[in-house]
Amino acid sequence: GKEFIIPEQVKKYETIGLELGFRHVESGPLVRSSYKAQKHLTWVIMNETIQIGINGFGRIGRTLFRLLINNPKIKVVAINDISDTKILSHLLKYDSIHGVLDEKIEFSESSISLNNQVIRFSSCKRIEAINWGELDFVIECSGKYKTKKTLENHIRNGASKVILSV
Repeated sequence: GKEFIIPEQVKKYETIGLELGFRHVESGPLVRSSYKAQKHLTWVIMNETIQIGINGFGRIGRTLFRLLINNPKIKVVAINDISDTKILSHLLKYDSIHGVLDEKIEFSESSISLNNQVIRFSSCKRIEAINWGELDFVIECSGKYKTKKTLENHIRNGASKVILSV
């Protein structure tokens, strides 16, 4: 496809654009060779904060969470995992590879709080039963669901898009 340059007024979204697969070039802010990528950037510009849900809060889900909490444009609002919040909060706080997370973590039966930001928690074993509410993305980190057919359940249950970790 043709390459295009996104207009200069969106330069402040460069960091998010790079995370979506854009590459920086000296002559302009962001370049990508597909119309689909332009739609993604337009979507990011219109939606100031991206709301994320994570299905599967094991090693990959928790590592992803640690990365996302430092991005002001991304907010994790929901987590689903079959384990309980007490164990998951402990594993989030004390990671054998990444060390101690220097954040205030609290939990209840239905949420995990990070620095007083409440994140909804559910413990659904079946993907069809997860109620995400309205989310921009669900990131599938359980390792259990890998086909388009099963991942479409996230769309039916409130996500606009699904990202599969592999």
